[in-house]
Amino acid sequence: MTQPKPELRKEEGFTYIDNVVVNAKPGIVMRPSVEIKKECEKYIPRSAYLVNKAGQDANCLSCTELMLMEIQMGKEVTIKVEGEDEKAEKIALRLYSALKSPNAYELDFDVFEEQD
Repeated sequence: MTQPKPELRKEEGFTYIDNVVVNAKPGIVMRPSVEIKKECEKYIPRSAYLVNKAGQDANCLSCTELMLMEIQMGKEVTIKVEGEDEKAEKIALRLYSALKSPNAYELDFDVFEEQD
């Protein structure tokens, strides 16, 4: 099953994907936060963040920050990635793909790369 690519917004040096409803059950707990951190480490020095509705952000390189956000299945977040280029788009889409995975313990970062 293919999913449509989300709309990317670019402004002030960042690439955003807004209004991402987390499908990953039970949410971003310890193991999925470690997987997100490992994925984002591949793109250092780029920074990526998950931002909640209250405007609080969690650096995706910090498992502690991700878990403190208490991002549960069904919650809405914004993905924010440093940069406005193709690399920033790739990182944002990979995070989006993972958050839309049905199981937080088997995050799939590659959905959009498989479609290309």
